[in-house]
Amino acid sequence: MQKKLIALAIAGAIAAPAAMAADGVTIYGQLDVSYDSIRTDADTANGDTVKGTLSRVSSNASRIGFKGKEDLGNGTYANWQIEQQVDLDAGGNTWATRNTFVGLGGGFGEVRLGKMDTPHKMSTGALDPFADTMGDYNTIIGNGGLGSLTPYTTNLTTGAVTLGTTRVYTGSSDWERRANNTIAYISPNMSGLTAAVAYVAGAETDINSTPQGRAWSLGLMYSNGPIYAGLGWEKNYNDSTVYNATTVPATYTGTYQQYMGAFIKNDTSTRLGVGYDFGVAKVGLVMDRIQMQSEFESISRNAYLLNVVAPVTAAVDVKAAYGKAKSWSGTSDTGATNWVVGVDYKMSKRTKLYALYTKTDNQTNGGYGIGQGAGGSFYNVAAGQAPSAFSLGVRHSF
Repeated sequence: MQKKLIALAIAGAIAAPAAMAADGVTIYGQLDVSYDSIRTDADTANGDTVKGTLSRVSSNASRIGFKGKEDLGNGTYANWQIEQQVDLDAGGNTWATRNTFVGLGGGFGEVRLGKMDTPHKMSTGALDPFADTMGDYNTIIGNGGLGSLTPYTTNLTTGAVTLGTTRVYTGSSDWERRANNTIAYISPNMSGLTAAVAYVAGAETDINSTPQGRAWSLGLMYSNGPIYAGLGWEKNYNDSTVYNATTVPATYTGTYQQYMGAFIKNDTSTRLGVGYDFGVAKVGLVMDRIQMQSEFESISRNAYLLNVVAPVTAAVDVKAAYGKAKSWSGTSDTGATNWVVGVDYKMSKRTKLYALYTKTDNQTNGGYGIGQGAGGSFYNVAAGQAPSAFSLGVRHSF
């Protein structure tokens, strides 16, 4: 019934002003997704000069379509069709940019392939009372603000590397992501405990291409009565981004090449969250630790966030949150604090009005913004700034 209503709504939206009545609407499509491990041979004709293995999750001509036909009489008819490619592996094509996957489930749990939230992200998401707003906890949690790695100089003749004395601050905010090219397993609920594990494939196009963020992600979630707890861990491999790298021209004849940011070998995040509903209020605590490792050094930062939601009436909730990110190890004044206050007014089970105010105070070298996690409303800042925002909105869920 739901499908029929949706289909009729779509047909109505595209019908001519004369309000043609469709005889029927057909929804059709194909969802085909695979995990591919490709062994290559040296083949210079195809651009491959080294043997090796490539891995990726692929969406194989997946699509969804809507079509209809109306009999106009006298052997004539009007028909229409809308068909859209669905990239289950990476989203895109204007839509399918959020969780997009195909899966198989049963008593054993569920296996999914496509683009989806990582288990690490899922582990504490239930502890964010300002999720998807300018007060989203991703302002602090899962956000490195301005991390840092030591610049280094490479002798192009001898290969000797000399670490610099001035640090360059680099962003690190990839821990609340919806990962492309992912294969995941989610366990059945075992007396309130659910486990999840995901592998993010490199999605290389040939053996010489740069891996696009291979990763492992784990999550444990426990929800039983008034208690919630979540534990997440994620490790990204082979992130070859060189921040602010100085490109050396082909005509360069000097001895040294200066990199204004170190080669990121891998980075790791671990988080723990707990929450309890006392009836008069819900209280939550989330702690996370991010570590970045280059060829020559490893740096880390710790953060935490406290929040509370208090129902004033059946329709009104008052909320507040306070988060603090400490400075990255080996650096000074790269931390920040953020606080949020807000109120929700529930007009129905699916519609609410809300208002909030949030402010971030950065230390001299800190670069945390506001609204991280709120999509297009995210506001980034330069080091040392103190952004704030007021937000008033309406949310309808269906």
